[in-house]
Amino acid sequence: MAGHGMTLFLDGNETSSIAMAFALYELAAHPQVQQQLRQEIFTAGISTTSGITYDKLHALNYLDMVMNETLRLHPPVQVLTRVATEECCLTTSTGQEFKLRKGMLVTVPVLALHTDPALHNDPTKFLPERFSPEVRKHMDKFSFLPFGEGPRICLGFRFGMTEAKLGVVALLTEFEVRLSPLMLNKEIQLNPMSTFLHTAKNGLWLQFVPLQKNN
Repeated sequence: MAGHGMTLFLDGNETSSIAMAFALYELAAHPQVQQQLRQEIFTAGISTTSGITYDKLHALNYLDMVMNETLRLHPPVQVLTRVATEECCLTTSTGQEFKLRKGMLVTVPVLALHTDPALHNDPTKFLPERFSPEVRKHMDKFSFLPFGEGPRICLGFRFGMTEAKLGVVALLTEFEVRLSPLMLNKEIQLNPMSTFLHTAKNGLWLQFVPLQKNN
């Protein structure tokens, strides 16, 4: 029971809150992106939290782009582990070969893949447009692995994305998100004690300013 409880907490709660927190941070750091996303939300007829429906939420294309770019730069789970089911040989781009034995544990460095300049142009920049339908169809699916891929992909990824999207939209309908003075002109330092989850060493400090709405 304790094991299942920890799994539900980490996979069903903590990862979604990490994704939402870093999405809000990036939106605060890029006001023009925040404004474009808010405009999409309002245009879809979502002006209050009570106006959010499942269909409306998942019809927001720019929101999808923003969340995917957030997951690229800030994957909640920084590494994936898999077990080799059969012996095989992997060849690197330089021609070096690595033999994997059956049963060997393999670690996939998700964050390193997501920020590899050989896979993503300007990998350190927050550019939601890289996940537009036109661009993404040319992307190698194994260069973006926030939930894994293939038959072992995270079972709850749709629920997790819905949870994070819902939180972002609910806040953007009511508030403008700004960086706290504590975050201005400072790069995020990742927590060196957290090798599994992607967390900020000193937290993410944001300000929420109520929107001036015309009744």
